[in-house]
Amino acid sequence: MILGGRWAYDVLGWGGYWGWDPVENAAFMPWLTATAFLHSVMIQEKRGMLKRWNMVLIILTYSLVIFGTFLTRSACCPRCTPSRKAPSARSSLSSSA
Repeated sequence: MILGGRWAYDVLGWGGYWGWDPVENAAFMPWLTATAFLHSVMIQEKRGMLKRWNMVLIILTYSLVIFGTFLTRSACCPRCTPSRKAPSARSSLSSSA
């Protein structure tokens, strides 16, 4: 990740290491907690520990998916909401003629 951030800063000229938009951040957070859950469940199988922690991680992962969907689909955060203006069929047909 560090090398990717450096590459994005130098080569692409994004102007910062953390240049992702809010939608990508909302999608990335459940991946972090799901990865932590997968690692933690391996410890649970081997040693029989971390049962409560695994429940917290899986509930947190699900909650982050729902929260990220809410942020990107609702209008509560204008920076997170994708543009809903779709090109019409007429404009694409008239421009090609």
